[in-house]
Amino acid sequence: MLVKVEQKRKRNNVLDKTFYCCTKYRKFGKDGCSSHNIEARTVHEVVLTDIQKHAGQALTDRKTMVMDIAERLNLQMSADREQQKKELRQCKQRVSEIENLYAKLYEDLTRELLTEKRFQMLSARYDSEQEELTAKIKELEKSAIADKEQLSSIEQFAEQISGYAGITELNFKIINQLIEKILVSEPVEVDGQKIQRLTIHYKFIGALETLE
Repeated sequence: MLVKVEQKRKRNNVLDKTFYCCTKYRKFGKDGCSSHNIEARTVHEVVLTDIQKHAGQALTDRKTMVMDIAERLNLQMSADREQQKKELRQCKQRVSEIENLYAKLYEDLTRELLTEKRFQMLSARYDSEQEELTAKIKELEKSAIADKEQLSSIEQFAEQISGYAGITELNFKIINQLIEKILVSEPVEVDGQKIQRLTIHYKFIGALETLE
């Protein structure tokens, strides 16, 4: 959004003279976006309150905060992660079993205990199963790595934001360190009241919730 400062406003704080308006609407009109704007003071208060909330929780109960965020981001946690590990072990064990079965098949073939036709049929079956298992193993390992990295990002976010517990004002340093972007929606009418929603995308973790 475009920052506009209205100097005609008789207010002491520059923040109270500032508002944001939709850049696309100003450039392209209704074809680009809807006409919406928001007071800088409103954004400041909403963002400040949200940072205070998360910073306070990170300071007093960081473990619960990390778990809550992980749940919101659909991370595999606790029992789900253990089940994932168990499934990965089983897949790898079965691949090892198939390798042994291959060796036994070849031995039976060379000793003429197994016909060539039977050997080819069983080999094809094992090949198919091994391909499926290999793909499943890659998927599980990739998911585990992604979850581990995301959990590390959440913990890093909690560590950083805990340092801002008790702040009463925002500044460039805080915004730059914690926030990636803020999305402002077009006002909508809900139960006779105009509601404008803001979505804060924090660094490391993205958006947690939509604020009003």
